[in-house]
Order: sequence, then C-alpha cells, then structure tokens
Amino acid sequence: MEESHCSAEPNLPASTSSETAAPSSPEHTKQSISIRRSTHESDMKDNGDLTHGVLHAIDSTSKQPTIHLWLQYIQLGQMGANHFRAKNYDTFHFTPYSSKDNWNKANPKLAIVAEIKRKGEDAKPATNSSNQQGVIDDLIDFVFSGSYLSITIKVLLVIFIIYFTVTLGVRIGFELQKSRLGVEKDTKETYTGKGWFGDYEQKCVATDNNELGLREKTARLFGESKKSDEEHAEALISWLEREGGYFHPNLQMRRVDPSDPTSFFGMFVNDFIPEDELILRVPRSMVLDSTEEEPEREVMTCATVRNLVNQLKLKDDSKYAPYVNYLMDTQPPGCLSAWSKAGKDLFTQVTTPSDPFDWVDKLSPPSWSEAGKNFLSSVTGTPKKIVDELPPYTPFKWTGVWHDDCEGSDDPLEEYAALIVIQRSWDDKLIPVFDMMSHGNGHWLNTVHSNVHDTDIDVSVYASRDIRANEQIHTSYNRCDSCGNRQYMYGTDSIL
Repeated sequence: MEESHCSAEPNLPASTSSETAAPSSPEHTKQSISIRRSTHESDMKDNGDLTHGVLHAIDSTSKQPTIHLWLQYIQLGQMGANHFRAKNYDTFHFTPYSSKDNWNKANPKLAIVAEIKRKGEDAKPATNSSNQQGVIDDLIDFVFSGSYLSITIKVLLVIFIIYFTVTLGVRIGFELQKSRLGVEKDTKETYTGKGWFGDYEQKCVATDNNELGLREKTARLFGESKKSDEEHAEALISWLEREGGYFHPNLQMRRVDPSDPTSFFGMFVNDFIPEDELILRVPRSMVLDSTEEEPEREVMTCATVRNLVNQLKLKDDSKYAPYVNYLMDTQPPGCLSAWSKAGKDLFTQVTTPSDPFDWVDKLSPPSWSEAGKNFLSSVTGTPKKIVDELPPYTPFKWTGVWHDDCEGSDDPLEEYAALIVIQRSWDDKLIPVFDMMSHGNGHWLNTVHSNVHDTDIDVSVYASRDIRANEQIHTSYNRCDSCGNRQYMYGTDSIL
C-alpha cells in the first residue's frame, strides 16, 4: 500500500498510545483514531525512540481476521488506521519492532501481509511463502481505498476490463473459425456460381457460421468460378484425348439453348449417331477411385473420398486437375445434407405431420387410401402397416456417414468431397466426362455402357438405339449391368 492513496500523515508521539488529529484529505476528513501499545513483546530495548513496527488492525466482533501491517514509519499509523476503519476494523494496536523479517520469524502465525510506506520510497512487499493472502489484500486495498466516488470508478473499471477481455476472446475465436472455414466477415453477402442449370445466385441468410449450409461454405471456400462450363468441358475433352480416350465427333457439350447462358448444360448430339456405335471411351488412367485392389462397396467408399480430398487440395498440381477444377467451379453439393440449418428445419416441417401444418397431415401416408398405401409399400419395400411418412427417411444422413463410418472431420472441403462421391460416383469410382451424362430411363435412355468395375478394360459407352440430332445423351443410374441393387432401391428420394 502506498501513501499516494491518502494525503500526508501527521507525526505520532513516541508513546504506547496516541491520539492526534489527522489532516484533511482532498476526498474526506479523517478522524483521529486511538492506537494503543499491543501486548506483544518487542525486540527493541529502547521503546522511547520508536521509528517503525507492526500495526495490528482488529475487528472486535471477530467477523474479520486480525491484520498485521508493517509501518515503515510510525507517523504513518493514522493513515493505516483510517484505511482499515473504513473496512469495519475498530481497534488498532502497535508493536515496535526492529524489522519485518525478525517479526515474521518470531511470530510466524501473525505474519505481516502488507507494508505502509512513504510515497516514492522503494520497499519490498512483505513476503511469506505460506501466506498468499497478502497479494489479494494488496489488490483489494488498491480497489477499495479512497472515497466512495473513487472506489466506484475503480470497480467499474475492473468490470469493464473483464467484459472487454471476455468479449475480445470470444470475437477472436469466431474470427479464427471463419478463417478456417474461409468465410468472409459478412455472411449475408450474395455470391454467384455456375452449375448445370446455368449461373445461379445465392444469398447467405444465416446469422451464425454454424448455421451456414455446406453449399455456402464451399462457395466461399472455392471463391468465384474461374472458367465457364464450356471452357471446363473443352478442358475435360482435351484431357480425355491426351489420355488416349475417345469422344465422338457428333457429340457436343453445350446448353439446351446456346443463346441462353442460364439454360441447362449437358451432353448433346449435333448429328445422327447409329445404334451400337461407340460414342465415348474413358481410359482407366482417368478414373478416380479408392486406389484399393478390392474396395468395399459400402454406402460411402471412405477411401475414394480421401483420395478426392487430396486431389482437391492439389488443384492444378493434381493428375486429375481438369476434373477437380471442374468440380470446384461448377458442382456445388446438391443433396439435403448440404443445406443450411434453416433449410433443413423447413424441410422437416413440411414433410413431417405436425399440428401447424394441417395440409401436410392430409398429404402424409397415414391419410392415404388403402390403394395408395399398398402402392407406396410396393415401391418402397416397406410393410404397409408401418408406412407413415414419405421418403427420404433419413434426408440429412450423408455428412453423418462421413463423420461416423469414415471417421472424417467437419472440414468443409472433406464434407464437400464426401457429398460429391455420393452424388457422382459409381460406388467407389468417379469417372470424368462419363458422369456428365444425365439420368433418364424409358424412351429417354439412348446409351449402354461397359462394366465400370471391370478394371481390365476402359469405360466405353455405345448408342443403344439410333440417336437423332439435338437429342440429349442419357444413361441410367439404376438400370444397367453395373447398377447392382440400385434397380430396386434407387429413386427420387435417393437423388435428394
């Protein structure tokens, strides 16, 4: 405690008891306090020439512990007494002593916890390895000394410092999270991108990064599109031909309406192609797979996802550079798992029977006729007695599959790769150019292809019938020799 907390103190007579009037403080008038000689034994022979010693502040109600302070000069006793009287100490004793260290050695249970010294004089604080309360008392002395006004100001200052520190820490945490996700400061900003349906504009409306959908996160992570769909198609076909593949001269990657940049982008025929003619061949060197000799064909092939993650990180340095650049520029994650929290909540509300949505109740399977329930049971393979909702039954599962089954992280790049594998792969294989053919059964289907899982041959596509000019090329995602059980289990809900 320094004298700067109070005004200069008067001299105390060298006696065992003193009562003198304290001078006026700039803040308030201090009353003289009686300081009596304690009953503690002094180590000084001549008590008539007192200069320093121990001040004992005592609470006669015993609600507070007795405090022992070192007075560097006895004249500072009134200052110390006035200070502790404000803390409800009402009795003050003094013991002349040669030094603080000698007192602490002789009276270890009555250790000195603070020192009162003159302003500007350097003095080491009282120390005692077994008593850390002195440090706390020093802080309390600083905050609670002075007038009520100065105490109030100090308390408010401490509260402000604590609030500022906590707020700054939280803010830094958010900024680090944004930086990791590649999300800019204004998450409500509008961004644009390119897709098969042309240019699209998306506005981030989530107020919290944790509520952003993967579509928004990856759009910001990858940035603006660097090439148009036509430029990417040209790069992919050039890569195909360099690798020894084949792209029929009558095929063309273009929009449905070449004059409309927002129209659908796909694979079309610009002149007649006869039945059984080879129209596309993709070399095995272009197929991005799990790199495993006998991969397990699970709902998600984890090794393929990890391979794609590595290639996405390499970007232009990847052996699949034309393909990974095409994905990042034009293929946002489209399944429900990529939706924002608000989008998922809305989807759940409008597809799940609930009181606020009577029209959903009326459209839900339990309200259907027996014929309708029988039909739904037949196409979904679900027993009629438990048909109570429309598929998809687990619409948001895919990121969970990546986290749980593959032990993947929540890094947006990894989640993006996982959803791309779900959307575009044939089990464990991503096949560039081949995967740009749209799905279509019935009279739309106009191709047939070799077994994509036979690694001894290239992936070849043939015309399954005569194909007229301007027809779009379609393959089947569930009715082919390589489709396995998808013929019975794959439908609109799986596309979602």
